Amino acid sequence: MIETLLEHWRRIGARERRLIGIGLAVLLPATLYLYVWQPLTAERAALTRTNERLRVELAGLRADAAEAERLRSLGAIGAGGSPRAAAESAASRFRLDGRMRVEAAPGSAGVTVNFENVPFDAWLRWVGELAAQGVNVAASRVEALPVAGQVRASATLTQAGTP
Repeated sequence: MIETLLEHWRRIGARERRLIGIGLAVLLPATLYLYVWQPLTAERAALTRTNERLRVELAGLRADAAEAERLRSLGAIGAGGSPRAAAESAASRFRLDGRMRVEAAPGSAGVTVNFENVPFDAWLRWVGELAAQGVNVAASRVEALPVAGQVRASATLTQAGTP
């Protein structure tokens, strides 16, 4: 095949060779730019944006790790406290204390806490706070109310490590 191209090249005139040379001189750099340089620069720009986003995420993760370590060093907030005290403290923190009714749980050392018409997300944060204080939710019941996001909820709480 190469021999055929060389033979054809030798047969064409000087004018055609010059035109083919000029065409190659124009098309080769344009082709290299469009198919090599441009995709590489576009990929570099995308990688730069990704790198910056990842740096921001890394800074957030490092801050979260430092906060977790600080909180871990504090120990359990309510370790050794009663479930009632932990429930009241957490309810006060999430502004649920006015809607909370606490009763002794039948047949256990825990308490039953009833909420009427509370935001579901606040109730979930309250449960999370109890877990952080070493209080278990032994049983719970949540009912949706007609108002969006509002629930009626009850939870039986025990100290961690007790059935």
